[in-house]
Amino acid sequence: MFKPMNNGYQTEFRVNVKDGDGGKNFKKWFEEYRESSKITYRIKTTKPIKDGKINVFKTFYRCQHNTLPRSSTTDARNSSRNTCCPALMDITVKKLKLPGKRCRVKTVDHHLPAFPMVVRIQHQHNHLIESADTLKFRDVSDVTIEAVQEDFRKSLWCHIRGKNAS
Repeated sequence: MFKPMNNGYQTEFRVNVKDGDGGKNFKKWFEEYRESSKITYRIKTTKPIKDGKINVFKTFYRCQHNTLPRSSTTDARNSSRNTCCPALMDITVKKLKLPGKRCRVKTVDHHLPAFPMVVRIQHQHNHLIESADTLKFRDVSDVTIEAVQEDFRKSLWCHIRGKNAS
């Protein structure tokens, strides 16, 4: 489903991510989506899975530029990233039914078991996506963190060796 909207779109699609891998495939898909779209999402709410009859996972995400500020003066600062962005993402991983068991489901999901993950995106950002002002608020990548840690280890090692030499 694809629905054009003012300043964006709304879509729903299925992804082949299974629930039996402990969430590894979901995390990989989510990271690849974040990198390719240049959009950082934060968790807005999660739905507890009581007995796991229908869903294995259900989480709602918001754009990082909707920061839910704690005070009214926070948005007045020049460094504030809050634009009250209305962009949302909803991800649901449905439970795969075991063959042979009787089920009293009134509606049949024809996409199961091939595509158990349902992704709904409301892509209506009220800010630029790839501007320098927006990208500066993105999370630091794992590659950058590793490089900084490696440089720190090297400089610490050189510092320790220098003290032991004297």
